Amino acid sequence: MEEKLEVGIFLRRVNRFMTEVALGENKVLAHLPNSGRLVSVLVPKATAFLRKRSRVGRVSGYDLFAVEHSDVPIIVDTRLSTVAARAAIEKGQYEPLKGYSFVRQNAKADGKLIDLLLKRGGQRFFLEVKCVTHVEKGVAMFPDAPTLRGRKHLMTLMNLAESGMGAGVLFSGAASRRSKD
Repeated sequence: MEEKLEVGIFLRRVNRFMTEVALGENKVLAHLPNSGRLVSVLVPKATAFLRKRSRVGRVSGYDLFAVEHSDVPIIVDTRLSTVAARAAIEKGQYEPLKGYSFVRQNAKADGKLIDLLLKRGGQRFFLEVKCVTHVEKGVAMFPDAPTLRGRKHLMTLMNLAESGMGAGVLFSGAASRRSKD
């Protein structure tokens, strides 16, 4: 079943994980499943895409899925990046990762959780998936803010690669609009 997104207007970020969005004449709360700064995309009057959610005890009836900024739809739901990356890898859509199969999500390596563990033959490959949410002049960039946690993930991947293990980073989340020319 295909999920229908509701389109509204972003009003403000209430706190780290909650936003306020105008849906028609109503103002609704929407959970923001992304703790990043998102200062270049969460701007007042931006088009916001919401997914309806209902669960007992939940404060908001929606999740903020994506925001449009400078005509670029930007996925702000970080949970989707790993799911989308896994599906694309399994379909062979990333040339450098063709032939790899999915082993596990949240695989431990050097005491850190890495998003995906892949395998091709006897070779293991640890892949961290980063959600790109920073856009300037129509160009998606990463990161929107450097973090100690992000640095530790990259150091872990570098250590794995230096020890002969396969390791990499995949950036996902923003899509550019194609010219109609």
